Amino acid sequence: MVLKRENVKNELPLQAVKLEGDVSGMVGEFSVTQVYENKGNRDLEVIYTFPLPDNAVVTGFEATVGDAEIKSEIREKAEAFKVYNDAVRRGDSALLVEQYRPNIFQISLGQVQPGDKITVTLAYLQELSFVDREIRMTIPTVVAPRYIPGVPAGKRQGLGTVPPTDRVPNADFITPPIGDVDYTLDIAILIDPPKPLDEVISPSHEIEVEESEGDKVKVYLSQGHCALDRDIIIACQCTEESSAKGMVYQKDDSGYILLSFVPDLAVPQEEVGKDYIFLIDISGSMAGVKLQQAKDALNLCLRNLSDLDSFNIIAFDDQYRCFSRDGSVSFNQKSLDRASHWINNLQCLGGTEIFEPIRYALSNSAREGSHILLLTDGQVGNEKEILGYVKKQRGRNTIFTFGVDTAVNEFFINELARVAGGKPEFIFPGERIEDKVLRQFARVNSPIVEDVEIDWGELVVSDVYPDTLPRLFDMEPLLVTAKYQGKLTGDISIKGKVQGEECRTLVNLSEVSQDIRFSYLEKFWAAGKIKFLEDTLLHVNPRREDTVKQEIIDLSIDCGIGSSLTSFVAVHERKTKAKGFPETVVMPVAAPRGWGMFDDSYGEVSLDKVMCEDTSFNEVIYQCVSPSISERSVPEFDTEIYEDIERNESGIEDTLRKLALSQRADGSFIDGEDDDDLKKVGTTALAVAALVISTNKGLYKRQLRKAVKYLLKVAETAWDRKEQEHLKTYAMTLFALRSTAVYGVLANEINSVIRSKVLEVGSDYLQNMIDSEEVKYIEGEEIKVQLLPDTAYAFFSKMSLPDYDSKLCSGLAWQYIDLVKQKLPERIGS
Repeated sequence: MVLKRENVKNELPLQAVKLEGDVSGMVGEFSVTQVYENKGNRDLEVIYTFPLPDNAVVTGFEATVGDAEIKSEIREKAEAFKVYNDAVRRGDSALLVEQYRPNIFQISLGQVQPGDKITVTLAYLQELSFVDREIRMTIPTVVAPRYIPGVPAGKRQGLGTVPPTDRVPNADFITPPIGDVDYTLDIAILIDPPKPLDEVISPSHEIEVEESEGDKVKVYLSQGHCALDRDIIIACQCTEESSAKGMVYQKDDSGYILLSFVPDLAVPQEEVGKDYIFLIDISGSMAGVKLQQAKDALNLCLRNLSDLDSFNIIAFDDQYRCFSRDGSVSFNQKSLDRASHWINNLQCLGGTEIFEPIRYALSNSAREGSHILLLTDGQVGNEKEILGYVKKQRGRNTIFTFGVDTAVNEFFINELARVAGGKPEFIFPGERIEDKVLRQFARVNSPIVEDVEIDWGELVVSDVYPDTLPRLFDMEPLLVTAKYQGKLTGDISIKGKVQGEECRTLVNLSEVSQDIRFSYLEKFWAAGKIKFLEDTLLHVNPRREDTVKQEIIDLSIDCGIGSSLTSFVAVHERKTKAKGFPETVVMPVAAPRGWGMFDDSYGEVSLDKVMCEDTSFNEVIYQCVSPSISERSVPEFDTEIYEDIERNESGIEDTLRKLALSQRADGSFIDGEDDDDLKKVGTTALAVAALVISTNKGLYKRQLRKAVKYLLKVAETAWDRKEQEHLKTYAMTLFALRSTAVYGVLANEINSVIRSKVLEVGSDYLQNMIDSEEVKYIEGEEIKVQLLPDTAYAFFSKMSLPDYDSKLCSGLAWQYIDLVKQKLPERIGS
């Protein structure tokens, strides 16, 4: 008898789960403890399918059955099951842990007798990501339902809800039943960051953060425990970026080294047109908040394109449909409006058939290669099929992925980006999608280090992983592990080419950290080699396949880490043997939180946390610009926006994100439907000034560049220098442009153009003021010029933006004062 469904909630043996972690720098050591108890009156076999991080290096497990402690061992997969099965048939208790995806595991507990309490502790290591001053930890808690393509094929071996198919042969091992469960999870993680911490936050759960010794902190759940129905996300914001460094573990005459390289590259000056293909998942699993987030992300993607770019959009469920059936279209206001309308009308429908739209995108890409951006939860079972195809057919294309979910398929999202030369981003409901989108576009438009090589100098290394170094993105670390012989001496350098020119970064081996605590580096190195060998199986000569498999098995056993071809097994020999075969209980798992296909009750995260509510441009701008400016000092289009408001830092960033979404194809911003050129220019100038004050101004660099390009183009047109309103708008434009120059968010040659324009307009503006006798002055101990509110000094001095360097405003104002002195030498004096 196999017990599968939710009608036995009170009989479920799994009682609780606990995760403990010790994070040092960018390496985490974790343990997951599962507590089982047989409260019934029958012998049981318990099957539970659970997730781990996709880059987890499983180092073993131990268990207690009553008072007895049991150690595990690693065996080849079939052999391990035989050991487990033979023990169950003898009447002994046994435990088996198997891997079916890098992020999906199954534990089997055989012959759990009535009254037995079994505690299982699984240990794993994990390398953590460090991007944009953030260390991000994802703790998966549930294996979500997956779309299984193909037709039934082969004999069912597992106890999942879906039979094996010709495209997913082990579907019956990765599809646990969904049901009501009452087992919960609690966590306790000690974090010793590589850089001082600014804050520790979680977009997924309420957490408590306690300070510990030094820079360390301890993280717990505020409620003590939580349901296993969504990922736990912990984001550690550091005060500094990652930097190049190394860790070493010496073992006899050899050792293992982990190096971190972080390229810091100059921003390219020349903008080149690109082709973009956006793939958006509208399958049933994306229903609700997830689809809306994906739409919002896609709308923001479009607003990061330039008039040099082209694009197409493909929406897919179990079929796919294209925005443009004739291929990519040029980016302009007309195509932007059409695309936004098309996106907003998308609705969730069938299954997640990703393979066909990816194949279509790769076969319909631009000759020079396209940037393909995929927005999905990644809940598919045919990962191997998709990844194998992309690896062979990628060509010159690059795929950047967005994982949008409460329980995302992290393995697929990460691996697809890796094999296609891109980078992944993950969006948990409630997180700022704009930051993720803008970071991806920063990657697309940043310089890239290609032809990457490592010069090990005098160090003798035998195996380096990854074996083929990927291209590097600006300020994103590359982690490399290697086995070496002899002594650590000299320097190690990583070199590559950026736009044809060589660049190089050095690491002095005398400065790397060496400690016996770093013994886990041997396991990281072995895991890298196993991954290399597992990838080799995808394209190896069939006559060598058995040899490669045996090497994986031997390395797994020798180094004590899991693999796709080995399993952990443990046996508890009972004095009193159980009789007969136990009843098999398949543990159900919780429905992922927020999946509309199960219910619509996910109310903790509302879209107004992700996107600001719909407001007019004026309402957005006035939250970003100081209300102190005089109404008489600006043109009519913005006189209503300087009202007293309550401001806070997070509120400003919210409104700036909303502002970024309202940009038009030509780079301009408008207030409502008003297309008056003069007002359009002034509104764009205000938008630029507002975006520059962002604490994350780097995220808006591409949109600022578009807006500046628009304003500079307008500045070249014929202004009527005698029209006061024109000059006021022009002065406001130059103020906005000058602010981008002072804060260094745009290229130097643009800054020089802006400086010359400032002086040019200043002369005309002040001459107009003088001719109309609106310039007045006062004399005191220091000679000063006081300009009325309608003059340049009032405009610049009173346009004091929040958290702005006052020297900017005063410096600009005194440039104009110098001009006034030149115009009125006889009245002002020296």
